[in-house]
Amino acid sequence: MEKMTDNQSHDASASASNVDFCPYRVDLDTHCESDPDDVAQQAFQKLIERGNIETISNLRAFVWRTARNIVLSTKRSATTRARYDYEVEQIYFPLKGDESTPERIILVREQLDTINEALRKMPEKRRRAIVLHRIEGLSVAEVGRRLGMSRQNAAKHLSKGMADLSVALLNEEKA
Repeated sequence: MEKMTDNQSHDASASASNVDFCPYRVDLDTHCESDPDDVAQQAFQKLIERGNIETISNLRAFVWRTARNIVLSTKRSATTRARYDYEVEQIYFPLKGDESTPERIILVREQLDTINEALRKMPEKRRRAIVLHRIEGLSVAEVGRRLGMSRQNAAKHLSKGMADLSVALLNEEKA
């Protein structure tokens, strides 16, 4: 990616400042849980970082789409985080009122160490596919796009990665 000169940055800032912020602010207030000011600022920041904005045919639509993508990404991250928190809670406290024993906590920590070690040993694309899909909550198609591969290849990486993790956990269990 080309680095913008100070002059280009100033031109982009001046052009971006010509976009009326208020309509975005009002719509974001009613449609998102994120702070609308933060989302709008991030959208305009991405616009400025983009550099050559003369190639954008509809500046308003670009800023709106960028803000929309930021909101969707934030919601997706929150959903993933909530799911992950729930899974961790189920591991440590599977039943209400159940107080985990020190042995149970040690067992879970050993399993997490095994998973981390297995992830470190995986090829980079396979590891990234697992992280994007299982931790960040992206779809298989989105994982493929992020990694620059087809959906089918992403699915193969995920399948092999999950198999690697299963084998590692089974081997740890036998030990």
